[in-house]
Amino acid sequence: SMLQKPQLFSLEDKGAFLSLFPLLDGMRTRNATDPRDKVFALLNIACDVGDSDLKADYSKSHAEVYAMTAKWLLRRTKSLAFLSLVEKKDKPDLISWVPDFRYKDQMNFLHQPAQIWRGNDRIYNASGTTRIRVDAQESMFQLTVQGIYVGTIIEQTEPPGNMLNNVSLGARVLDGGEWQIFAETCAVDRAYPPTGESFDLAYRR
Repeated sequence: SMLQKPQLFSLEDKGAFLSLFPLLDGMRTRNATDPRDKVFALLNIACDVGDSDLKADYSKSHAEVYAMTAKWLLRRTKSLAFLSLVEKKDKPDLISWVPDFRYKDQMNFLHQPAQIWRGNDRIYNASGTTRIRVDAQESMFQLTVQGIYVGTIIEQTEPPGNMLNNVSLGARVLDGGEWQIFAETCAVDRAYPPTGESFDLAYRR
């Protein structure tokens, strides 16, 4: 509808759905014979790419294309929001901070503002309203950021068990564990009755 009748929609609406960031996220579940086309196929659709320097270049590998795209999002939005697209990598052929647009974790709610907004408070917003300063001389494969020192992790342990033992909320419990199976059996039409929010979101909360 936005592409056919753009005059009916505000610039804010177009940005929310037709800018490159949401398109990259929304199309991650689609297939592409060439992984570079997970980016290149969207360049003529995205409303914010236009005459920018982000161009289709098949001389680059998919790792270069994804890193180049991440850096473009950083420069364009002046925000670290693109880091919310980074998920667990089954094939570690990309740099840690570069999103892998070939895959999508349906349980990752970091980048779904429609679900994580509650009034004026957003749960995941680490950089707040801070505008990011970009070093134009920095390598495409390097990301330098400033942060606040909070503490040091001195030990990492595995959760001791699932529902039948001493319960600890860790990846093995949350992702496909007995708690998730239990929660699924309690879901009504994939919605959590007390709040009406989606089962997946209620379970994660």
